[in-house]
Amino acid sequence: LFLLVVLASCLHSISSYALRIRTQSKEFLSRTNEVFHSFTLPIKSLRPFWLTAKYASESNPFSDKTKKLLDVLSNIVDSEMGTDIVQAGWVTTKDGQLHINENGDVTLELVPPTSTSFEISDDIKNLCILEISMLDWVNEVRVIIRSPKVLSPIIDEPSIKTEPISTIKHVVAVSSCKGGVGKSSISVNLAYTLSGMGHKVGILDADIYGPSLPTMTKPLIESSSDIGGIKNMFNTSTNRLMPLIAQNVKLLSLGFINQGAAIMRGPMVNQILNQFVSLCDWGELDYLIIDMPPGTGDIQLTLAQIMNITAAVVVTTPQKLSFVDVVKGIDMFDTVSIPCVAVVENMAEYNKYSFPDDFFENISKDVTELLQSSHASISVANLLRERIETQRKPQRIFGPGHFQRLQEMWGYDEGQLISLPLEDEMSSCGDKGYPYVLKYPLSTIATKMKVLANCIIAEIEKKSNSKRSKLRYDNEKNQIYLEDGEVDLSVTPYDLRCDCRCATCVEELTGKRVLDVNSISKEKIRPLSMGSIGRYAMSIDWNDGHKSLYPFKQVASIHLRKKIESL
Repeated sequence: LFLLVVLASCLHSISSYALRIRTQSKEFLSRTNEVFHSFTLPIKSLRPFWLTAKYASESNPFSDKTKKLLDVLSNIVDSEMGTDIVQAGWVTTKDGQLHINENGDVTLELVPPTSTSFEISDDIKNLCILEISMLDWVNEVRVIIRSPKVLSPIIDEPSIKTEPISTIKHVVAVSSCKGGVGKSSISVNLAYTLSGMGHKVGILDADIYGPSLPTMTKPLIESSSDIGGIKNMFNTSTNRLMPLIAQNVKLLSLGFINQGAAIMRGPMVNQILNQFVSLCDWGELDYLIIDMPPGTGDIQLTLAQIMNITAAVVVTTPQKLSFVDVVKGIDMFDTVSIPCVAVVENMAEYNKYSFPDDFFENISKDVTELLQSSHASISVANLLRERIETQRKPQRIFGPGHFQRLQEMWGYDEGQLISLPLEDEMSSCGDKGYPYVLKYPLSTIATKMKVLANCIIAEIEKKSNSKRSKLRYDNEKNQIYLEDGEVDLSVTPYDLRCDCRCATCVEELTGKRVLDVNSISKEKIRPLSMGSIGRYAMSIDWNDGHKSLYPFKQVASIHLRKKIESL
C-alpha cells in the first residue's frame, strides 16, 4: 500500500511538471513570436530576411483537426532556429506531410529545415508524438523523419533569384577578432578615403547583431516609412534592395531596415547576409568595404564563402590580448585563401604636451624679438606652432605594440603596418554620423588612412599580377626549394625547423627563443606536407608533430645567411 501511494504521488508530480513545462513553452513561444513579428516587413517579398520558411498557411481552409494538430505542434520549439517547428518549416500540409484518417490515426512527416536542425530531429520526433497523443480524438501516432532540406534556396518567392555580384571589382573585408578596437571606424573612414581618391565605393555592414553604419553615417532617408526608409530601399519592379547613399558612398546595413534588436540564431543571420550580398543592386563599384563582425566564427566563414573577397585588413590595438586575436584572424583568412594585406593598430598612442617651467618665459622673449622685426606677423605664428610641437610627447598607454612580431611571423613590410593615434574627435565624428577624414582631411589620421588605402590598392595589384610560388622537397638532397618566379631559394629542413618563430618556439612579448634546437634531429627532421599561404608565406607540417609558418622573406634570410657562412 505504501509503494502504491508513493507511485501515485510520483505520477502526480510528473503530470504536474509536464503541464507546467507545456504552459511555459506556450508563453515562451508567444514572446518569441512577438519578437519575430516585430521584424516582419510590410513588403511581402522581403519577408525571408527574418523567416527562413513561410508559416504553414494555404489558400484553402484547414479542417478543424488539422488546425488543432498544427496548434499543438506550434508548442514545440526548434532550439537551433529559435522558433516553433511549424514556422521553421519542419511541417506543412503540402505533399501529404500531415495525414489524418477517419479512425483518428495521424501520420506526420517531419523535414528538418537545415542540417543543424537534423541533429535534434529525434528529440523533435518524440515531442511531436507526446503532443499529438494528448489530443483526445487521436488513436495512433506515426512520425517519420525525412532528409533535411537544402539551405541554398533562401528565398522561396520564384521571382527572386540569387546571382553572384559581377559589378564589383574588389571586395575588402575589414575584420577584428575582438570587439571594441575601432573596426567600424576604420571601415567607414577607409571607404570615404577611397571615395575621395576618385573610386566608386560601397560599405556593407555585416555585423547583424550590432550594426554601426546607421550611427556613423547619415544617408538621406525619406520619413514616409515606419521602419527607417525600407520602402525607399526596395525596388518592387526588380525585387532588389537599393543601397542608401551618403557623400557618394553606397551603404547597406540591417540597422537601416530594422532599428530594434536582432534576436536571432546563426542560421537566420547567415540567410540575411546571403540576401544582402546577392539581392542588393550595388551597381558599378571599384571597392566594396565589408565591416565584418568581430570573431572567427560561422558568420565570417559564410561571408568568405558567398563573396569573392579580394583582400582583408585586420584591426587591432597594442595589447597582447588583441595581438593573440590578430594571429587567429590572419590564420582564418589564410584558411579560406584570402590574403591579409594590412594590419591597423588603432588607438596606439595619444599626444601629450608637457611644458617646462621656463617655456612660456622663453617663448615670450622670442616673440618680443620677432615683433620688432619687419616680418613679425608671419614669423610669430610659425614660431608658436614650432615651439609648441617640440613639446608634444606621444604616450603609448596600451603598450609598445607587436608590429615587430608581426613582421617576423608574417613578413609584413612597414607600409603594411599602420599605426593610428587615439583622437577624441574620431569618436565624436562617428557619433555625429560624419566621417573623420571628411571633417579633418589634413589630420594625421587622414594622412595615414591614405597610406592604408594606397597599400590596399598596391597589394591587390601585386596579387593580380604575381605568380604563385612553388614549393618542393628533394628527399635525396634533403633540401626544401622555393621558386617564386624571381629567385630560387633552398634551405635544409633542419635550418628551417630551428628558425621557427611561432608562439610555441618564441616568447610572444619579448621575442626570446624558447625552442631547444638540441631537441631537433638534424638527420631525422623532414617535412610531411608543405603549402603556400597567399603570396607571402609557406606552411609546413613536420614529422615531429610541429606545424610552422614561414614568410618568404624569412626563408630568403636563412638562405642568404647559410650562403655567407659557407664562403
